Amino acid sequence: FKQKTAYEIMPSLVGSEMCIRDSHVIIETVGVGQAGVDIAFNVHTTIVMVEAGAADDVQAIKAGILEIADILAVNKADLRGAEQTRAYLRSMLMMGGSANATGDEAQIEQDDIPSPSWRVPLLATVASSAEGVDELLESLLQHHDYLQSSGEIHKRQRERMLSIIKSLLRNRLYTRFVQRVSQERFDALLHAIVSRETDPYTAAASLIEEFD
Repeated sequence: FKQKTAYEIMPSLVGSEMCIRDSHVIIETVGVGQAGVDIAFNVHTTIVMVEAGAADDVQAIKAGILEIADILAVNKADLRGAEQTRAYLRSMLMMGGSANATGDEAQIEQDDIPSPSWRVPLLATVASSAEGVDELLESLLQHHDYLQSSGEIHKRQRERMLSIIKSLLRNRLYTRFVQRVSQERFDALLHAIVSRETDPYTAAASLIEEFD
């Protein structure tokens, strides 16, 4: 098993060779910053892990984690502060109306209410003893089944491929464009922007007009 960084594995996610060779790919990121968001856009299921006692950190992140989380889990759930963290996450989920906390007396009973949307589960795990790992795996499989049965997996794949195509076009068109602009011309425009003789929008428009 070879570990790679998230950005190293990104191009391979799009290639068919990896999809054929590996039936399951797990990517670990260091947080929910921009890198985590970019990775989340390119995978089927995103699990957001929060350490027990990190309620302040979660509050700083606010609802941002709900935008990318398909499954929420509080790790080190045997430590002090675990329930506080779960309570905060639970309140965020209930306000968002997207999920119910599993294995909790406050769980919202919605089994009899049909819903086409995925309800983000809130789990508790203890990695050192494997507590809650089976439940985490079960939620992962359930989310995969949901993606398949709802057709969401095809929608996500289409949106992902569209985004990749647009990104490639932007990058390649930009590369071709700047190759046609002399360094002197570019430096002159940059100097004009810095000295407030013009603004970036006007400068960009003037460059585009030169090649229309």
